[in-house]
Amino acid sequence: MPILSSATYSPDEDSPRLDEANLAYRNRGDLTFEDVGAAWGLDEVEVSFASAWGDLDGDGDLDLVYSNYESGVTMLRNDSPSGGRVTFALRGKRSNRFGVGATVEVVTPAGRQVRQLVLARGYMATSEPILHFGLGAETVMQRVTVRWPSGHEQTFTDLSGNRSYVLTEPVGIVPRVATMRAEPMYTDRAEAWGLAWTQLEPPVAETAVQPLLPFRHNQVGPRLAVGDLNGDARPDVVIGGTWDAPARVLFNRNTDTFTGVELPREAAVNDGPLALFDADGDGDRDLLVTKGGVAAPAGSAAYQAQLWINDRGRGLSAAAGTIPEWTTSTGGGRRRF
Repeated sequence: MPILSSATYSPDEDSPRLDEANLAYRNRGDLTFEDVGAAWGLDEVEVSFASAWGDLDGDGDLDLVYSNYESGVTMLRNDSPSGGRVTFALRGKRSNRFGVGATVEVVTPAGRQVRQLVLARGYMATSEPILHFGLGAETVMQRVTVRWPSGHEQTFTDLSGNRSYVLTEPVGIVPRVATMRAEPMYTDRAEAWGLAWTQLEPPVAETAVQPLLPFRHNQVGPRLAVGDLNGDARPDVVIGGTWDAPARVLFNRNTDTFTGVELPREAAVNDGPLALFDADGDGDRDLLVTKGGVAAPAGSAAYQAQLWINDRGRGLSAAAGTIPEWTTSTGGGRRRF
């Protein structure tokens, strides 16, 4: 069990501390965890950002460094009293220099461990480019397998623990391995089920009116709602309309066929979020269609939401005047420019 002792270097010891605490939990190995923040010296009250691991004192275990909000850097020395360990430094030849992305698998009588070399640990933080494994009471590794990003694979047997190894990637061409073509898990049934169509969305000059938009509010694709509309215990589908295409209601007539009807369009704006719920209390699901995007000016009547009353799957009728005046865009998606 690691015991971490801390030394915090702060440019201003009188600066106020924020009421946030670090958290640390030890994996018991049986799918439960134990709160060890105080025992490991990780219960400081502060706001921390990036953290990185590395063997700073060369004793074979990993020390911890992390940065703090409006404060200096905290360095925690690992004073673990016992337990074996092994480290692997990778030297890529066909892959990158440090073998970033490579996976190392270590097998001992106690079990199997797998680590992938990933250096980034948060905002502007990079850990030491090594892979560290705790071995507990084991002193010999039955098998060590290295899988490089290039495709090379190496296997070593009966390596001693409590050592640091440097593993070098082969320089030769990666051998091709004959593989059997697996049967696909999924097949495209959209055409056969009546779910295949193209939803067109002409471009909208959004930045001409709002030049500081961080992302688009139009051309994000139609909205979707799923629920049983006709009481046959099968899920039906509602596809929201775009400002150039109507909304569609697709009824699941049996387990593999959908037939649809189009809802009349009253305004050339995108449909916003859709909601299926029993609005009139008759036991079936009605449809609320909100309006979104920025195709119309703010406050335009085009953004008025619509409520469609369901006649137990026999048809949907607009309930005019049921919803009070609501001419606010309900938002768009988050598609980037």
